Amino acid sequence: MDRVGRPAAEPPPPRPHPWSVLFYRLLLELSYRRQRAHFRARFLKKLIPILLLVFLIDFNARHFRDIVGRLNAWWGTARTQMEMGEIAAAVDAEYASTARYPEADEFKEFIRRWIRPRDRNPAFDRWGQPFLFRVEGPRYEILSCGPDSVCGTADDIHRQGGELHVGH
Repeated sequence: MDRVGRPAAEPPPPRPHPWSVLFYRLLLELSYRRQRAHFRARFLKKLIPILLLVFLIDFNARHFRDIVGRLNAWWGTARTQMEMGEIAAAVDAEYASTARYPEADEFKEFIRRWIRPRDRNPAFDRWGQPFLFRVEGPRYEILSCGPDSVCGTADDIHRQGGELHVGH
């Protein structure tokens, strides 16, 4: 007990030898480096497959984008052909009732009058281009410029109609 009546403070622990402190620090540093090396090795082991996976996803994404683009073009072509069939039926009905086809300049209004629009203007194809209409004598042609929106290319969609000849 000290003079005030409190228990005496314990003496401080002995200081470690400088060499043991150095040895302990060396062990900690080696342990830290080993952990970092282990972390790097684990990181690289995970990084390589992740990079490979990212590459494969990117490569396949381009491939799938091309496939989806072709499917969209095919679907747009099929829908446009069906719509052209509806328009041809309306043109044939007009010819059956009036003995004449609509004029090319009134064709858009004719389509709006006869074809009930579902989700867009029926006078335009799936790519936003207007249907073209030509009459040559007793025959007519409905034309869509196709997915590339340029007329005169291989992807144009034609529908011809007019006089129907049965037999010879």
